[in-house]
Amino acid sequence: MLPAPVTFSPAAEAAESDASVIARVLSGDRHAYAILMRRYNQRLYRVAWALTRDAAAAEDVVQESWVRAFQRLGQVTDPDRFRAWLPRFAVNEALHRRRQNLRRESVNDPEAEMMTDEDPESLAAQRELRPVLEAAVSSLPDVLRAVFVLREVEGMAVADIAESLGIQEATVKTRAFRARELLRNRLCDWSDAALPELLSFAGDRCTRIAAKVLAQLDADPLVPPPQNPHWAACA
Repeated sequence: MLPAPVTFSPAAEAAESDASVIARVLSGDRHAYAILMRRYNQRLYRVAWALTRDAAAAEDVVQESWVRAFQRLGQVTDPDRFRAWLPRFAVNEALHRRRQNLRRESVNDPEAEMMTDEDPESLAAQRELRPVLEAAVSSLPDVLRAVFVLREVEGMAVADIAESLGIQEATVKTRAFRARELLRNRLCDWSDAALPELLSFAGDRCTRIAAKVLAQLDADPLVPPPQNPHWAACA
């Protein structure tokens, strides 16, 4: 049974810097980690979905990414770059799971096939722009989809995307441009204003992930490395 959701004050959380929260976690306040999870759950989910194209798999990737990030939290050298450092865990975990699935996959998911192959115009007939865009983004090649979601949906800076994916900034720009061109060919009329609403990960889903990660950490004797970065002592 999952623990009761952790209560929190959105206003107080928003006012606290990443550096301050990380310092609290490294000092032993594990439950402060939930602040970071609520702050960046959606970003990790979008990264995970871009590489898995499966909601359930993406949630699993998010949960495991938070556990792995917790184990390495003491390695953060610049807390102002935490938002760029964090997605690497989701990228690595999603790619690892995809390689595993390719090795043992024998039957394709019919729902995934439908989302990939269905004509966007037939989806538009349902008068739902969001499913149309998600289907179109899902159909992009893997290398383009990850960059597109991070850049256009999540709004990350080119430099942060390059750091997260381990590629050059010029490559990020090229892939983002190619992705948009492909989407324009498939969708005659779509609105950029709807992009920030894609792949929303908030409310109960966000709270559930935070509770599950905290329960897993509380049940594990593993703690962050005792050698805290020098900035954590004065954050």
